[in-house]
Amino acid sequence: MSLDSAQGKTIMKSQRTQLRRLPNRGSYDPETMHAILDAGFLAHVGFQIDG
Repeated sequence: MSLDSAQGKTIMKSQRTQLRRLPNRGSYDPETMHAILDAGFLAHVGFQIDG
């Protein structure tokens, strides 16, 4: 499933990219993600492969 943003960019949502920990606090919206990253001095982004 792909989600379209207002900028015309697409974020792919799949089993591998599904929010699992506190999913009600997450967002797939690129504008929201960029605003969060721009607002902070330091950001931690995590991912898991084969798990």
